[in-house]
Amino acid sequence: MGMFSEAYIVFSSGQIGTFQQVMYPTCYATVVDCDYALVKHVASYILICGIMAGMLLWGFLGDYTGRKWGSRCVSAIMLSGCILLTFSPWAGSPYGYFAYFVTAQTCIVILISMAIFGQTGTVKEMTFTGAQSVLALTYGFGAVACVVMVLYRFIYLHESKLFEEVALIESSIPQQGTQSASVLRRHVVSLRQYWPRQMSASVTWICNDFAFYGNKLQQGLFISLLYPTATPFVKQQWTVLNGFIALLGYYAAAWIIDRKWYGRVRMQNVGFLAMFVFYIIIYGQWENMGAHGAPGAGVQAFQALYYLSSFFNQFGPNATTWLVAGEIFPTDIRSSYHGFAACMGKLGAIIASLWISYIADQRKVFLVSALWGIAGWFFTTVWMPDTTGLELEEYDRVQRYLLEGRFKEYRGEAVNPRHLSLWEIYVLGWHKTNYHQLSGVNVGYEML
Repeated sequence: MGMFSEAYIVFSSGQIGTFQQVMYPTCYATVVDCDYALVKHVASYILICGIMAGMLLWGFLGDYTGRKWGSRCVSAIMLSGCILLTFSPWAGSPYGYFAYFVTAQTCIVILISMAIFGQTGTVKEMTFTGAQSVLALTYGFGAVACVVMVLYRFIYLHESKLFEEVALIESSIPQQGTQSASVLRRHVVSLRQYWPRQMSASVTWICNDFAFYGNKLQQGLFISLLYPTATPFVKQQWTVLNGFIALLGYYAAAWIIDRKWYGRVRMQNVGFLAMFVFYIIIYGQWENMGAHGAPGAGVQAFQALYYLSSFFNQFGPNATTWLVAGEIFPTDIRSSYHGFAACMGKLGAIIASLWISYIADQRKVFLVSALWGIAGWFFTTVWMPDTTGLELEEYDRVQRYLLEGRFKEYRGEAVNPRHLSLWEIYVLGWHKTNYHQLSGVNVGYEML
């Protein structure tokens, strides 16, 4: 229910622009009666700030209040935003509506982790009353789903067992100084140890979101090149086909991601490299594929490469960046570090949406996307560790040794070379003297 509610709100919010233009055309369409900067920029930037702040907020709440209360807080915030949007059509004036809208969007985007809103649809067939009713019904239904989700999380949701175990272990260790000082020291020590992983998780997420949204922003161009005289319905069919191929990539990723012979890092590497190859071919052969008057065979090749890029994006970094960022850190800092990486991922999407809009030569868009793809491949290859097949409790054992200043005494699977990045192997040398299988005695000692 949680994922349903969040996905429903995310994608239905993409239709808000259409209703705004119908209800207040002189404010949101022609921008005659309202301040242009306020309408066009403030609403967009507060959305961006809300997305990034939401990632950081969830990370903070997840680590300091626990997964249960963090989940409850953010779901309650989303419900508040959904209720405000439901009643916003009756604000009475464009500026009143704008105030409701900005407040509601600020609440809702706290939950958004994988989307940037767009504007779609047609305004010609709607009236003010019709738009008002549809908008209210849309978010009214979303609010009902949110209520169910919030009630479930407050009544039935339990805390993560692993989080409780780690909290219990920490409470049994004598603390020096105040609790705030202890928390600060933990993050300083952890960041000094794990900064390459944080950098890798953040940068690869940025690269993926840039390539992903760059791909989506080119979808209209792609369809118009294939079928310049197609009706909106036919164009929608091709959009659905592209989405279906991407969905196949998701299913393929789900089937193979936990297999040790492939795993997270290899999947992410292959995905980034494939996108680089497909985009650079399109860039290099633009005159034969994408330019006006290109031969039919070239256009078909463009179609195949574009679809393949969608497939390997899903069968690659779009299925792994968010997962790996939540696995490569110990439990006590995992949520915060994951939230920061997600925040940086949205920065990649923002860069894509702003940068690409200023590129007049469509050919260069594919070059830029290709460069981001090869950058993602490089950072994955050098700095990304592979957690496939690793029990994540091992990172909590590593963390205990680290905070006690005895990291070099750790013996366990977490420093097995197959679970380390090239940087951790050849530069930091974590594997040289540390790795051998933990005996039952050592495990028992560590968990005392």
